[in-house]
Amino acid sequence: MKVTDWAQLGFKRRVDPHGLLNPGKMRAWEEQSATADTSDPRGAFAASYRIADTSAVGSGPNVATSATAADASSTAADSFGTHASSPDSGRRRPRSRLWGEWSTADFAEADLSQAVAVLPLGAVEAHGPHLPLGVDAMHNADLLHRALAALPEEALVLAMPPLDVGVSCEHAGFAGTLELSAETAAAAWCELGACVARVGIRKLVLYNSHGGNHALAEVVARRLRKRHGMLTVLAMNLGASMAPGSACANLFPEDEMRYGLHGGALETSLMLHLRPQLVSTSAAKDFASRAAEQPKDAALQLHAPGFATKTGWLSQDLNAHGVVGAAATLSSAEKGATLARECVESLRKLLVEVHAADVDELLSERPLFPPQGDAGGELR
Repeated sequence: MKVTDWAQLGFKRRVDPHGLLNPGKMRAWEEQSATADTSDPRGAFAASYRIADTSAVGSGPNVATSATAADASSTAADSFGTHASSPDSGRRRPRSRLWGEWSTADFAEADLSQAVAVLPLGAVEAHGPHLPLGVDAMHNADLLHRALAALPEEALVLAMPPLDVGVSCEHAGFAGTLELSAETAAAAWCELGACVARVGIRKLVLYNSHGGNHALAEVVARRLRKRHGMLTVLAMNLGASMAPGSACANLFPEDEMRYGLHGGALETSLMLHLRPQLVSTSAAKDFASRAAEQPKDAALQLHAPGFATKTGWLSQDLNAHGVVGAAATLSSAEKGATLARECVESLRKLLVEVHAADVDELLSERPLFPPQGDAGGELR
């Protein structure tokens, strides 16, 4: 094995311990028989990803949604989807679904009329004594990659570099939390949206995994619609699991779905499925929320889901550990697999529908009573 391959194997083990993106290449490296394609001038690591076979990737609801992360790896690769010729070899090669792996020529020459950009919004914040800080960023990346792998080839969807640090002021009282101010985050998300519009893409999905980002992301989505005429879709990555009647809603008691919003049974189960080596089961407890102590019919609620009346809480207001939910007694990898499967299929379906959507038709209505003054040059 080449020295460069050995170094890349170490990197691969750190960033993709389950071999989700290219299990065949991982095996080749571990068997010390890296393929000839590692001579790619972009490096062995890049070459291994670009030769990933996507021929088995389909568009059905059961693709890449098996009960274990290892099973899902057989269909996941980061060279998802459409094909373009390689200037180096003259051969056809998979075109990546990752924004950063396209060249400026790719963007200048591609038909982007139906293209969809996905901006992953995550968080790095305290998730109690049993889970790592990067829970939101990790499961966002894993679910997104599985959904991308399950897309039909003709769907031109590009995942932008993830923004793993978000608006986490509610967890700032706990060691290790990284946070952006609402002003900084909104400015960054708006500027990246403007970059998407400038390249000629009019469809953007804000794929969010952190509740603290969501209200601000909704404001940003409307700003991008107003300023750039973009179809901007805001999606919560675990949102499908919380819908009444969903398979996951039947896995957990009503109170867990209502109060276990951070580091509880849902997130712990998901991490037991996706990144089990990072879960400290011995440190997991059932972290009761103080909000659950209040009568449900009380007008004043410490925390409540959706648009219900609530306070501007910090996580320590709900539990001194900064997390809430039955992480010890209601969590399992099997539940996490069901949760992942449902969330991946929900995202796959959303991306297919956004790709097919006609932006002009959806956003064609003009105000009946526009202002007579200067609208600031912004679209209405």
